[in-house]
Amino acid sequence: MYWQRSYIEHALSLAATSGTKTIDLPKSAQLSELLLRFKATNDGTNPNRNNPLYDKITKIEVMVDGSTVVKSLNAKELQALAFYNTGKIPLREFNDEAAGTQWEFVPIHFGRRPGDLEYGLDCTKHVNPQLKITWDTTGAGTASTDLFSTSTYPVLDLQATQLMEGPGTFPKGYIKGHEIQTWSFASNSEEKRVELPTGNLIRRIGVRCYTGIYWPRQGLDFALLDLNLGVSQPFKMYTPEWEELMRRLYGAVVLKGKITLKDTQVAMELGIADGQAVAGVGRTANMVIHSNGGSGGKKSLAALDTTAVDGTATGILYDIIAVGDQYHSCFAIPLDWPDDSFMLDSKRWQDVDLVLTAASSGISTIAPAMAVFMEEVIAE
Repeated sequence: MYWQRSYIEHALSLAATSGTKTIDLPKSAQLSELLLRFKATNDGTNPNRNNPLYDKITKIEVMVDGSTVVKSLNAKELQALAFYNTGKIPLREFNDEAAGTQWEFVPIHFGRRPGDLEYGLDCTKHVNPQLKITWDTTGAGTASTDLFSTSTYPVLDLQATQLMEGPGTFPKGYIKGHEIQTWSFASNSEEKRVELPTGNLIRRIGVRCYTGIYWPRQGLDFALLDLNLGVSQPFKMYTPEWEELMRRLYGAVVLKGKITLKDTQVAMELGIADGQAVAGVGRTANMVIHSNGGSGGKKSLAALDTTAVDGTATGILYDIIAVGDQYHSCFAIPLDWPDDSFMLDSKRWQDVDLVLTAASSGISTIAPAMAVFMEEVIAE
C-alpha cells in the first residue's frame, strides 16, 4: 500500500481570459486529494493592485455520474477548508508589479485531511468523474488599469494523490463540500435563516463574511445553529468569541507577500489577515509592513498609506507581513471536535438552520457579502 502523486495536467494553458474548463479524472483512482496550481501574469504596463488571483477562480467543481456534486466551492473556500484540515496555509504567491506573476495553490481534500485512510473518492464506484474550473481574469482591481494580461492566459497544473494497492475497506465514503447560499446583508441587525440540507453527517459549516475594507466582525454580529426551531442549539456565539474559538482551534498564522503601494487606498485580502485600510480605516493593528526599498522600517498599513508613492508604474516594493484569525474571512463551525464521533447526525432532525445576524450599525456602508458552505459525509 502506498500513495502515488502524479500529474493529470502540467502547464495546461486555459487558453482564454475567462471560461469553464472540464478535465476528466482517472476512472480507476481512489483519490485522497487533488492539488491545483494556477499561474497568471499581470498586465505589463501598470501594477495590478488589489486584484488577487484567488478572486478570479470563481468555482471549482468535482462531479461524478453526470450530475452528482462532490465539491462545488470557490478557490477561497477550498483554501480555507484545506487550512482548517491541516493547520497549514496553502502556498500562494501574490505580486502586484506590472508583468509580475501570481500563483495560487488550491487543494481539494476528499477525506478529512490528505492521506486519510477512511475517507476518499473512489472513482471506480462512479462513472465520468470530472473536474470543472470556472475562471475570469478580466475584472480590474483598485483602478481600471489594475488588470491581468489579456495575451498571456492562466496556466494550470493538476496533481492527484491516490492510494495504490490499498485495503478493500478504503474508502468508506467521501467528504462532500458545497456552497449553500450567498447574499449581502442590507440593514442593521438583519437576521438571515439559512436552511441546511439534512440526511448526512455534517462535519463542518463555513461562513464567509467579506466586508471589503472592514474587519468581518463589523459586518457579522451573531451566529446560531438551530435544530428543529429551538429544540437544540449546539452553536451560539457572538463574533468576538467566535474569533477566539478559531484561534484556539486553528491558531493565528502569519502571511507574507509583496505589494507596490501606488495611492492612498490599499484593500488587499491577505488570507486569514484580511488586511485592509483606507486612510487608516479598518483593523490595521493586525497588519504590519516592512519596507525593503525606502526609509522608515516597519510601519502600520495606515501610517504607510499617508506616505504612499504616487500612481506611476515604478515605486517602492514592500514586504507585507499580516496576522489574522480567519482564513479568507471564513469562520468555521467545527462539528467534528474533538473527533468524528461528535459530527452532527442531521437525519435526527427535521430542520437544521443556521441563523446569522448582521452587525447593529454601519451595514449600509459595509454591505457585507455573505456565503454559507458546508462539509458532509457521503457514505458509500
